Amino acid sequence: GIVAGPHNKYSVNLAGIHFAGYPPLFAKLTGSPHAFNMLVAGSFRIVGATLHIPLKEVSQTLTTDLVFATIEAAYQALRRLNIPQPRIAVTGLNPHCGEEGLFGTEEETAIGPAIARARDKGIDAAGPFPADSLFSHIQEKQDYDAYVAMYHDQSHIAIKTVSFERVAGLIIGIPLVATTVGHGSAFEIAGRGTADPTSMKEAILLAAKSSGT
Repeated sequence: GIVAGPHNKYSVNLAGIHFAGYPPLFAKLTGSPHAFNMLVAGSFRIVGATLHIPLKEVSQTLTTDLVFATIEAAYQALRRLNIPQPRIAVTGLNPHCGEEGLFGTEEETAIGPAIARARDKGIDAAGPFPADSLFSHIQEKQDYDAYVAMYHDQSHIAIKTVSFERVAGLIIGIPLVATTVGHGSAFEIAGRGTADPTSMKEAILLAAKSSGT
């Protein structure tokens, strides 16, 4: 397995190397059609169908195939984490899940059909749920083994509000174990000896657990 440390995407791109984060890198290196970053903090696990793209591009990027691939990758990852019958909740994209198309239709055209496809394949997937109410009591308990969100901040805000220091990332959808920390490079504290290693420790433990050791 691979445990990756924090990185700065802008710095890598300054070197002339196109880099949008670990998931697309590992997808390319392994020849996988998709790779996703499942953030993990204890029993709270959440993965975004999209990651490092502008918010204005999320709607056009979301397709039934992409959302289904995210659900399926989450399901397989949970099985490797020794959860035999994973329960997965899927958020909507729009306010109130579009409210019957009044505020958007992605729930009807992409997200809902992806959930239906997952259920047809025996995956216990539910939704779409409005993200604001789905995560309203997340600090007290998690009703599902994993959550699928639609974009970066929808997933990251939910889990980092609960436990910022303990968050680690599990790259899913690829044929190897790869984890990373749940934070950036923090150049402003480099060399001061004040960095918190908790996330790196969690990433190492997550890699070990995902590999069955």
